[in-house]
Amino acid sequence: MGSFEDSERHRGRTGEPERLSAHVGWPIWCWLFVLVAIGIVQIVRVQWFDTAIFFTAAAGVGLAAAQARAPAVQAAPASRQPLSLLVLSSVAAILGAVLCFVPRHGVVMQVATVAIGIAVAWLALAGRAVARPDRQTGFGPGIRRLALAWAVIVVIGCVWELIQFILGLVQPDAAWFSLSDLLNPLAGTVPGKIVIVVAWLAGGVWLLQRGGRR
Repeated sequence: MGSFEDSERHRGRTGEPERLSAHVGWPIWCWLFVLVAIGIVQIVRVQWFDTAIFFTAAAGVGLAAAQARAPAVQAAPASRQPLSLLVLSSVAAILGAVLCFVPRHGVVMQVATVAIGIAVAWLALAGRAVARPDRQTGFGPGIRRLALAWAVIVVIGCVWELIQFILGLVQPDAAWFSLSDLLNPLAGTVPGKIVIVVAWLAGGVWLLQRGGRR
């Protein structure tokens, strides 16, 4: 009886990471394929900065997959209080105020965007911003549906971009429109820029708050 109870307690502690590892296979491969494919397209376009961004993102996804599949290790008690929603929202509001009123393609915008991405990646990997650090992260049906929905949206966008790029090579004198070209009229106005920045930062704060301990 004792061994059975020990087995059940062990499964209760480690079963969720095992289920997580079992389900991360196909989404990880899909995202890796998308990121590497876009990176290769950027090489063809001779856009080296974009190439570095997408291949770096692919490396990060691969690292996250390796961590998800690694055996669970008992984490040391957190010595610092997780960042609250109020703190994250306040920082996001300050950053949003800066991003809304700097030139779109200027150095300040580029540096701020990269810095935000690095900070968010660190917070996500460290688990410093999750709303429930005491709750085990699960890869349940809702998360899988959300991952599938985002994968479909991203793949459709990538296919559109690739088609426009190929058509531009075949008929360079014709007008072809990438997604950025379609969004330029909105992003070129102050209200439109504010809407995009607010949606981007709010979505980031929401994602950081999701989940629990790994």
